[in-house]
Amino acid sequence: VQMSDNRICTLEMMLRWRHPVLGLVRPEQFIQLAETSGLIVPIGDWAMGVACRQLAEWHAAGYADLRLAMNISSRQLRQEDFVDKVRLVLAETGVPADSLELEITEMSATQSEPAIIDRLRAIREMGIRISIDDFGTGFSSVSVLRVFPVDALKIDTSFVRDVVSDPNDAAIAGAVVALAKAMNLTVIAEGVENPAQLEFLRAQGCEMWQGYLCCPPVPSSEVRSVLGRRSGGTARRGLTTPTESGIVKH
Repeated sequence: VQMSDNRICTLEMMLRWRHPVLGLVRPEQFIQLAETSGLIVPIGDWAMGVACRQLAEWHAAGYADLRLAMNISSRQLRQEDFVDKVRLVLAETGVPADSLELEITEMSATQSEPAIIDRLRAIREMGIRISIDDFGTGFSSVSVLRVFPVDALKIDTSFVRDVVSDPNDAAIAGAVVALAKAMNLTVIAEGVENPAQLEFLRAQGCEMWQGYLCCPPVPSSEVRSVLGRRSGGTARRGLTTPTESGIVKH
């Protein structure tokens, strides 16, 4: 959600596994296994295709300015044909490159080898935005950011949670915002749950936010009605209830 006009500008795709016996399995229960086994590569390929086809439907439904963010595994980035796969998905779905935002974790960014950075540069040259997710948890240096192809930093939920009550978390959040602005990067706060957190971040100059104050994640089938309540017509200032917004990551 944009701070300036309270408008939903980006949706983040969240992966869940609907298991016939276990029910709804959350990412923390299977993503690590997929990473270590290598299955994250075909899963990631499938997820990107699904995401872009869905975004194309939303664009056709009248939400042409809507962007979609999705997480990318470092294993995917190690694939020599990753850039070609991204280019093919965009061509097949007709989704503009500047409507897609790829997120990698801060740890992945700090450990990226030159070939991965080159692939990310190629992706960014296509018009796709690159974000560093969970920023503040990976102890990255400013020198890494200086050479890394990145457009946005996302302040990790762990710092936003107690930003009003814990001076240390407040200092970290403020420092991330200041760093991002100094480097001409967009800064996005994750895990915003209450108005006090939101107002603190607004005062610091944070430009975008996501979290349960907006709403919990919803199935793609419910997104249009949510967007219709918030992003259609005249933008409204101020939030009233957490159920008034779109699909976001906590």
